[in-house]
Amino acid sequence: AYWFPKMAVYDDLRGWDAEPYLGAAEFYDAFADYEATLTVPAGWTVMATGDLLNPEEVFTAATLERLAAAATADTVVTVARVEELRAGTVTAPGETLTYRFRATGVRDFTWTASRVQQWDATSARVPDRDGDGAADRVAIHAFWRPGRAPLWRDQARYGKHAIEFHSRYTGLSYPWPHMTSVEGGDIISGGMEFPMLTLIGDYRGRTPQDLYNVTSHELAHMWIPMVVGTNEKRWAWMDEGPTTFLENESRYQYWPGTDAHTAERETYLAAARAGVEEPLMRHGDAYRGGYGVASYAKPATLLVTLRSLVGEDAFLRAYREFVRDWAYRHPTPWDLFHAFEREAGVELDWFWQAYFFRTWVVDFAVAAVETGPGGAVVRIRDLGFGPAPVTVAVETASGEVLEREIEVERWLTGVAEVEIRIPAAAGAVVGVVVDPGEVLPDADRSNNRWGGPAGDVPQPGSAPLSRERSSGVRSSAPGAK
Repeated sequence: AYWFPKMAVYDDLRGWDAEPYLGAAEFYDAFADYEATLTVPAGWTVMATGDLLNPEEVFTAATLERLAAAATADTVVTVARVEELRAGTVTAPGETLTYRFRATGVRDFTWTASRVQQWDATSARVPDRDGDGAADRVAIHAFWRPGRAPLWRDQARYGKHAIEFHSRYTGLSYPWPHMTSVEGGDIISGGMEFPMLTLIGDYRGRTPQDLYNVTSHELAHMWIPMVVGTNEKRWAWMDEGPTTFLENESRYQYWPGTDAHTAERETYLAAARAGVEEPLMRHGDAYRGGYGVASYAKPATLLVTLRSLVGEDAFLRAYREFVRDWAYRHPTPWDLFHAFEREAGVELDWFWQAYFFRTWVVDFAVAAVETGPGGAVVRIRDLGFGPAPVTVAVETASGEVLEREIEVERWLTGVAEVEIRIPAAAGAVVGVVVDPGEVLPDADRSNNRWGGPAGDVPQPGSAPLSRERSSGVRSSAPGAK
């Protein structure tokens, strides 16, 4: 059993917020400064949130020398082996040791102590934090038991990569002096984040990718909610969704060839097809079984979709603006929504309403292809009620692929079907594919194709493109949402 004491957060939207930790409805904390003194038996190593103020008082000269080497290293330094801990050569002599820590501007304070874990360390290089124009270093620590958690031999490397990647992608360098991973196979199977420290299972019998993934995920939490102070009780997706997205981005770099976003999308769509998903905008403790999809897989998928809709540059600007503007503050979902609308320069109410407040689903289909003297009419139908702009690739007998764009405004008028007219001069239509780039989370792709060579999906770029908008596709209906 766990007991988490709770202090109220003063929220300028709702006043005092004192909801307790409820499992799925996790943390909502204010930022504070901490000073802590921890007295333990000699021979025990301690790490905690914040700066260790008295390393010379608690460690031997050999340990200090190894820590100094690790502080500027890109390779892993073993600071303490288990046999050295047993021999008493890691910490200073005496009956007890007192470790003193200080942390400023953090949401919580946590610590770990051990006399049976190997201690590895290295350092991460993050973009300039102090304005001197040079990259800065973050100490990376890993405490683990070799006999219990053999995969952890690479944990310090995983932590280094994740901190470096997340610092670059978010545009906000990791702000604290260290990041520490602690193996807790007797306590936890997955991972749990705290400022500057995460507790992760031993991952015995799992793959190296599994351990990297959970490490990257827990370290991504250092940005949300540890710096950007979201309320995970009311909006769990706001904490876990962007974190899962960031984890998946890092996985592409560390494990080339992986397809993390697609796997996340399929998890979400499986729930959508089964009709068991629940809205994202729900209190974390109010889900009836759909918490995992609504908090992790679906919002991560929606961020990938949003990136395809507004473009890579606008998406990254908005993402970084949100992190920068709300660092050490308490944003709501609407602050995230506004950041993307400002940078993209478009109104996205239809996107937030359909997929965050409701459980509408994207499911476009080729309804029919009709040929006449004047050419062909391609009918695209919306079967899922979820609006989105969609590309349609039309292949002609000459091998040319014509792209047509159906803008979201057309679906927002309430129509369930849109016609695309292909003039006879373009040639006979032999194949149609809806969303050929698979940028939308379409729930049923079996109805996205008509005709074409067996097993072959026409792809834009495989033949000369003719880009134009289909007649009558754009809606000018006032106030369309």
